[in-house]
Amino acid sequence: MAMLMGVLSYFIVRAATPASFRQEVIDAVQLIQPMLIGAMLFVAFSKLRLSALRPRRWHAWGLIFQLSIAFAACSAIRCFAPGSTTALVLESVMLTFLCPTATAAVVVAGKLGARTESLAAYTVYSTLLSAASVPLLSSMLDADAAQSFATTFFSVSLKVYPLLLIPLLLSQALRIVCPRAVEYVAHRQHIAFQLWIVALTLAIATTARSLYHSTTPLSLQILIAFATLSMCIIQFRVGRNIGLPSQQPICASQALGQKNTVLLIWLSCTFFSPEVATAGGFYSIWHNLYNSWQLGRAQGKKP
Repeated sequence: MAMLMGVLSYFIVRAATPASFRQEVIDAVQLIQPMLIGAMLFVAFSKLRLSALRPRRWHAWGLIFQLSIAFAACSAIRCFAPGSTTALVLESVMLTFLCPTATAAVVVAGKLGARTESLAAYTVYSTLLSAASVPLLSSMLDADAAQSFATTFFSVSLKVYPLLLIPLLLSQALRIVCPRAVEYVAHRQHIAFQLWIVALTLAIATTARSLYHSTTPLSLQILIAFATLSMCIIQFRVGRNIGLPSQQPICASQALGQKNTVLLIWLSCTFFSPEVATAGGFYSIWHNLYNSWQLGRAQGKKP
């Protein structure tokens, strides 16, 4: 319902408001979204302790899988003419593996009954991996890339880390200063899920806008849609298999399968080919549909 409301809200706002007012709506959404995500993460992190955010074996396997497929796809892209259909589809595949775990993954995993400490840690590691890999991959595809490694690393880090680390550090600081307040929030994790529903509605509205205004040819969009759907299924499944030996199948599945699609769109427009920005929009639809199915399935199993 949240996804449907996101799509409808975009077209309702587009039809009911003058063009001069739409930019103000976009600016408001861009302001509200990080605030919602920050509040959502604060609630989710309130039950975590920094001591629990230690590296796990499945973290290493997940990061190796992400990085190896991203570099393999990048190498394959170089075999085709720049801007060709095959190269652009492969680039969308590369970006779905290069993109770090969504910050909302801890909320969904918690709702599915998992202990989310290891997933919170993986979100940090995958973001660091992406920030370090983007400069290398972009230089492989564009030898004339003007930005240095340090500049690109800083740009990507600045886009993600404040939103991830500020709620984490704030929750841990309040655990020391005012532990009762943190415990109060920690026992009300349903708030994080409710905030996620609102954030999801806004995210899908943004996705609808991105796809509606895309100048990418329809035939290429269809190929990217199928490619991202396939990669979404593969990453959720591989993540689950990676997490099984550590008894963390839900966390590992979310870690690999649920992506920061807003960052994916930004990466494609900033460092790669803008034509594949729709990959982030399509992937947003696929991973949220899959999580909706999982949440409904988990709810049906409750007595």
